[in-house]
Amino acid sequence: MVTLKDIALKTGVSVRTVSVVLNDKPNRISVVTAKKIRHIARQLNYRPNLIARATRTKKTNQIGILVAELANPYTGINIEVIEQNLSRYGYKLLLGLTGNNIENAKNYLREFSHGMVDGILNLVSTVDEPEMKLTDVTVPYIHYLRPSPHFNLTYDYITGMELALEHLWALGHRRIGFIGGPDTRGRPEERLKGFQRFFEKRKLSVRDLPIRFGDWTSVSGQANAPALLQRHCTAVIGANDQMTLGAMKAAQDIGLKVPHDISFVGFDNSPSADISNPSLTSVAIPFTEAAAQTVAALIGMIEGSFQGGSTVLLPRLVIRHSTAAAKV
Repeated sequence: MVTLKDIALKTGVSVRTVSVVLNDKPNRISVVTAKKIRHIARQLNYRPNLIARATRTKKTNQIGILVAELANPYTGINIEVIEQNLSRYGYKLLLGLTGNNIENAKNYLREFSHGMVDGILNLVSTVDEPEMKLTDVTVPYIHYLRPSPHFNLTYDYITGMELALEHLWALGHRRIGFIGGPDTRGRPEERLKGFQRFFEKRKLSVRDLPIRFGDWTSVSGQANAPALLQRHCTAVIGANDQMTLGAMKAAQDIGLKVPHDISFVGFDNSPSADISNPSLTSVAIPFTEAAAQTVAALIGMIEGSFQGGSTVLLPRLVIRHSTAAAKV
């Protein structure tokens, strides 16, 4: 294994000088010398000892990313843009895949918190403050697109849902079904709140609204669709694109034509929305902006430069070919 000493001997400088240059520490070393050190390091195929560095600096330069699953294209997009932003700060990501299992999530949080990472980004919607306290998380963390201690970058899900419903209402739809994410804490999730509030504003009872709950997967959307179709819904909104696309497939499988017989609206505006047949009308979440702001905040927390903040990202509706006037 090539060491700093090997590079120092070949370049004719001290080990400390090599260490300062390769670790990008502030220095007064000439550009020519620094360039020579980096050239020799590449030539010798030098690889830093990350464990030794972490022991010395008390930093891993890694961020733990907690995710439920990778089947959803939206998750993949988020991880990709998060990784791109982390790399700008010299950090890498360490993935914790929970498989939608809360105990797996807790185990990852414990492991992350004991020297594996410098901070955590939590993308699992069912993991919240109680889990963070139970697992004694000791590194800075942020719940992605949800309120977090000292940092509240959230998405206006309620307004996003109202945009979707106003679009369907204008098309004459009155019997609109909703497939929400898992109801794990006995309180309405923001998208569900927006759905209920829309009908409350119109003085309509929310008690009998056609509402079902899935687990964010297309399979759960497909499984929940028959119950909504039996209630004669002329349109269905899903809390994410995958559940919506699953429900749309179920409708098509029994011979319904989309959007002639029934309309569908998704939430996320994932790549799947644009390539489905028909293409899916969906509420867009600005994930690139969300990732940039969230990563900047987390790195600021780690490095002691973040003062706290609050931002609400605004929605927009992308209208495609899965919605049309209600069939009279």
